Amino acid sequence: MKVLKSIGSQQVGSTYKDDLLSMQKIFAESERLFLEFTDIVPLEHNPPDVYSPKLAIIIQSVSSQIDGMLKLIISELLGGIKKRMDYPTMVQKLDEKGMLSAQKLTLQVKMEPLTPFKDGQSSWWQAYNNLKHELPAGLYSATLNNTIKALGALFALHSIAEILYLYSIPEKEVNMRQPRLSVLDQTYWYDFEEEFRNDPNNKRGIKFMINEQLIYCAPMTLAKLQPYTWTDVGLYSKVFFHLSFYHGVWGTGIIC
Repeated sequence: MKVLKSIGSQQVGSTYKDDLLSMQKIFAESERLFLEFTDIVPLEHNPPDVYSPKLAIIIQSVSSQIDGMLKLIISELLGGIKKRMDYPTMVQKLDEKGMLSAQKLTLQVKMEPLTPFKDGQSSWWQAYNNLKHELPAGLYSATLNNTIKALGALFALHSIAEILYLYSIPEKEVNMRQPRLSVLDQTYWYDFEEEFRNDPNNKRGIKFMINEQLIYCAPMTLAKLQPYTWTDVGLYSKVFFHLSFYHGVWGTGIIC
């Protein structure tokens, strides 16, 4: 369904898919800028507290995108958003049943699990505020660690947003097995960090029950689902792998 949004004095028709695709383009540009930086300052050989004006620009953009994605998800999933909802309020709203806390990622270049929403008032969000209100001293908050966490939080939100898009596609290859609001419940999110650590390419590493049939899957297959490559709005990260998976997509659950 299309909605009208005000931009200045103009009214622009927009759908959830339109908005999601627009946000994905900005995310891809942020990842490109980050990878350009890490070509010069490699992740594997530098401390996490390295800071840079280039990282300050990325954090400011990514944090603004996070705000936009939170609003987009709340509007699509819960049917609306109050104009004055700030970042902590939106995170609390979406994390009432642990969905955001359940999000886990790792860097592709090295095993470094991230749970960007688990710690409540995130350090990367404080870094964003420091960059807005405390310059020039706030520049020291523009660290490699804060940038990674912010970018990871944004990718996790895109994953959630694409799951919601799956629910809007009738009779597609994917048959959503759980009610839409189950996305909010952390019990429908499976943490497969242990299986990934043990052997990411083990073809029998993770077991699904689909239509009463046992299916095996390599952890790397889930890690690369970016988030769900069978839709027409697929997002591909060049920085992160998933370590958490919404198993409401494929069946009754994952057998541990």
